[in-house]
Amino acid sequence: MTVIEKMHKHHPQMTETDKKIYMYILNNRTLFSLQPIADVAKKLSISTTSLMRFAKFIGFSGYAAFKKQLQLEEILHSSAGDRLQSLRDSQYSHSSQSMYRLERESLKGVLSQMNLREFELAVEAICTATDIFCVGLRENALSAQTIAYRLQSIGLPVGFSPSSFKDVDDCFLSHAEGKVLILFDQYPYSRRMRDLCQDCQEKKGKIILVTDYPTCPHVAFSDFSFFAPSKTDYLLNSLLSTMFFINLLFSEVIDKTKDEVIPLLTERDERRKNSGEYLL
Repeated sequence: MTVIEKMHKHHPQMTETDKKIYMYILNNRTLFSLQPIADVAKKLSISTTSLMRFAKFIGFSGYAAFKKQLQLEEILHSSAGDRLQSLRDSQYSHSSQSMYRLERESLKGVLSQMNLREFELAVEAICTATDIFCVGLRENALSAQTIAYRLQSIGLPVGFSPSSFKDVDDCFLSHAEGKVLILFDQYPYSRRMRDLCQDCQEKKGKIILVTDYPTCPHVAFSDFSFFAPSKTDYLLNSLLSTMFFINLLFSEVIDKTKDEVIPLLTERDERRKNSGEYLL
């Protein structure tokens, strides 16, 4: 049952405040999916408690779960252009202050949804891999390239960061045992990415998935899954929390491999100094 269907179902039992929230969401779905709870409360002249109570009233565990589900449904049923048009029509200004609040919440979401034991095992898989492939298409290409460059900079065996489906297909033509696939994908999820996960799994490779929703179909084929909320900007595809996760992952990898990394970095810094290419 969708959020809208749940609201319709509970409409007869709604208070006047509930009906005000209900009508606001119906008429401003995209806007509501971006607004912090305090902004919605101010707009409707109600308390934030009323909004949290409304979420539970229609059957959610809390306001965060309610809003996350509505965001997902909004993405499923509208294009980026439709969402931006809706925001323009409502004359909504996504201020830097509200963006800050949303992004801060998304960073908290990375940590609150992270299984620390799973994180440790993912780091161990990276540190012991024979080959590492970092894959992300469209806006996720930046995430893949960032982690690939960082891991390569400390001497880990990064094959390459694919930028096309053909490159992705070439990753696992032979057996994948000992190989690690670090995959970044946000909605709309790629069917080819799912096929790649399946192929890697069948060939005994390890898959580390970073995605924006636990409902991502790649989760079923992944050894380790981590969630980085992305629905915080106008187009609902922010990469801030993904980059935050990359920083956490990279820092932990360095900590686990520091005995090997220290001489490598020392040699690299000496080489740079002697080359005269850098301003040191």
